Parts: sequence; C-alpha cells; structure tokens
Amino acid sequence: MIPALRQVSLRRSSAVAVAIVSRTPRVCDRCLSTAARSIEGERVRRVGEAQAEGKTSASSSQPQSRTQKSSRRWLALLAVTGLATYGGYRLRRKQRLNATAQVDPTTHFMTYEIVSRHPVTSTSSILTLKTVGPHSKRLRQLYEEATNRGCWSLFFKQPFIQIGRSYTPLPPKVLPAADETASQPMNDDEFTVRFLVRDLPYGEMSRYLQSLSVGSQVEVRGPEMMDFDVPKETSELLFIAGGTGIAPALQATYTLLSRAERERRAGSRPNENLRVRILWANRRREDCQGGTNDHVGWKDWLLGSSKKNAAKNQGDLPEHLVVRYINQLKEHFPGSLTVDYFVDEEGSHISASDILRFTQQSPHSDKERAAQAPSGKKLILVAGPPGFVSHMAGPPLIEGGATFMQGPVKGIIGQLNLPKEWLVWKL
Repeated sequence: MIPALRQVSLRRSSAVAVAIVSRTPRVCDRCLSTAARSIEGERVRRVGEAQAEGKTSASSSQPQSRTQKSSRRWLALLAVTGLATYGGYRLRRKQRLNATAQVDPTTHFMTYEIVSRHPVTSTSSILTLKTVGPHSKRLRQLYEEATNRGCWSLFFKQPFIQIGRSYTPLPPKVLPAADETASQPMNDDEFTVRFLVRDLPYGEMSRYLQSLSVGSQVEVRGPEMMDFDVPKETSELLFIAGGTGIAPALQATYTLLSRAERERRAGSRPNENLRVRILWANRRREDCQGGTNDHVGWKDWLLGSSKKNAAKNQGDLPEHLVVRYINQLKEHFPGSLTVDYFVDEEGSHISASDILRFTQQSPHSDKERAAQAPSGKKLILVAGPPGFVSHMAGPPLIEGGATFMQGPVKGIIGQLNLPKEWLVWKL
C-alpha cells in the first residue's frame, strides 16, 4: 500500500509541477504587464509633475515678463516723444529765424539795443544803437543804399502811449574811435547807428529816449526816405539847418562828397564844380561849440577874424562832436564844403544876404560851367523845427491832416526871387 501511495503522490507532484511549469509563462506575462503599467504610470506621473511645474513657473514669471515689456514700451515712447519734441523745437526755431530774417524792416519794427549815450550839451546827447540778429546784414545793406540816395530817417516807437517819431541818423563814422563810449566790441552781425537827440521838456518821445539807460531796448522801423533823393548830377547844394536839422544836412553832404570820391577812384570824371555850403542856426553856443565861420562878413572884418572872435566867445569849452565831424569832412574834401554858424544868444541869424552870397557866387563863367556840368542841379534844402522851416521857406501843406506836401516857397527864400534853376525842398 505504501508503494501505491508513493506512486500516487509522485503523480500528484508531477501534475503540480507540470501545472506550475505550464502556468509560468502566464505569470511572467502578467508580471511584465504589471511592471510595464507601473513604469508607464511612473512616467506619466513624472511628465504630469513636470508639466505642472512648468505651468507653475510660467504662471509665476508671467507678471515679471509683462512688467519688462511694459517698461520697454514706455522707454521707447519717451525716446520717440523726446526726439519729436527736439525736432519740433529745432524746426520751429529755424522757421522763426527765417521769418525774422525775411521781415521787411521798412514796414516792421525791429529791436535795437542802446550801446552808448554821449552827452554833448546840457540838453542833447548822441545816442548810439546797435542791432543784433539775422536781420542785421539786411539792415546794413538798406542803410548803405539809403545813404547813397540822400536823406533818410528811422521811426522810433514809444510803447507806453503808442506814439512815435522819426529821427535822422548821423552819417557813417561821425564819431572818431577815441570818442566811442561803448566797451563791447561789435561783430559782423552787429550794426550801429547814431542820433543827435535833444531833450525837449514838452517832447514825449525825446523824454522817453533820454530816460532809457545803456542796455535798454527800443523798437525802430526803417529806413524811410524823406521823399527826396539827391540827384547824381547835383553840382551846388545849399543846406539851411536849424538845431538838429544838421543831421539831414550832413547826410546830404556826405552823399554828394562820398559819391564824387567814389567816381574819382573808379576813374570817371566827377563834377569838378561840386560845392556844398551849410548854414547852421542854433539857440546857444554850446549847441555848436568850437564851430567857426568860413565866410568873413563885414562885422568880422571890422572886429577881427571870425576864428579869433569865436575863440574869444567860446572860451576853453570842448569842441562839439558834430562840429568835429564837420571839420573832418572839410579836411577830407578840401575846397568842397564851407560852413557858417549862427547863434541866437550872440545875435547872429541867417539872413537873405547869407543865402544870396552862395546862390550868386560862380567860380567859373557861364560858358565854362555849361561845358563842365551841362546837367548840373542847384539845390536848396531846409530842415529843422517847423517854425524854423516856415520862417526860411514857408509852411508846408498838410492835406487831410496826414499827407505832407511842399507847398509854395515863401519866407525869406521866397522873397529872393531866385532863378528857376534853383530847386527848394523842405525836409
């Protein structure tokens, strides 16, 4: 029995072994499948964690990225705005400068600066102005053109009560360099003009100009011609001036004499008969201090020379700067200019004989004069206060309260019955 049991037992063991052996591949497949699923799950888990971490990192860095982008946009906007502003400023400045340079000084007011004020008497001074800016060269050109034509003026504006007045500049180089009071040098873009200004107690404009200090600015328009150009063929000029009327007298004199000098230098034949005489009347001797008459009248002949009498009456007072300029003109153009001074406080006045002495004087015969100056003009110009002009040549006519007209020649000159060849003009 025992052997039979052992046989049965062996059979069962073999069957179990066979069963185990036969089932082993299935178990391995399941194990592999389970392991694969575990590995895949781990991979999926790790990928999920990585994605989660990526999302978290992206979400945390998003505000910082947006801030950086916003800052860059603002910087770019500020840069563009700054460049646009600067470009607009430069363009506007250029347009403004071009507009200023293109403005016509004869119709628009320009800004001038007072450079110096040189008192010459107790009631008058020489005022020097300069202009600086893009219109300076244009003004210089206009001044030269006006000087070559004859008498001209500049119009000053009083800004507080809106009035104005014309003043006639003195000719170029009226003051020697030693008499300049301006300490600042002038450059090529600056141009100076000088005026003889009288301080009148009842003159709003003169008081305004006298009240301005050096460095102050004034508004000036011009140049404005005085409706009269000195003809190029002028051979004889008699200028009767009262007070500050000496300024246009010197302008006309400078125009004629400098024109003749240019013609001489150019090789052309200037008018050899050119004669200029100035009769300058003033109230006080200080207004023409140092001036001596070129003509000796019968009173001077009886009492002595004119220069000795003038030196006796004037004492040791300094020479008036305008008188000094007149003497410089006489030295530069010898024989062409003569000047006589008349002072109310000394009892000397311009008379008909003083005018006739020049108009009737002829350095050559009529035949010689016709040959040398066939188209010569003879001029008598009168300038000064309205009362002085009316006394010498009659009052001007004002049409409609504005239009200035010469009117008939009356006064002392009108009584002389001068030949028609003499043209009388009131300035």
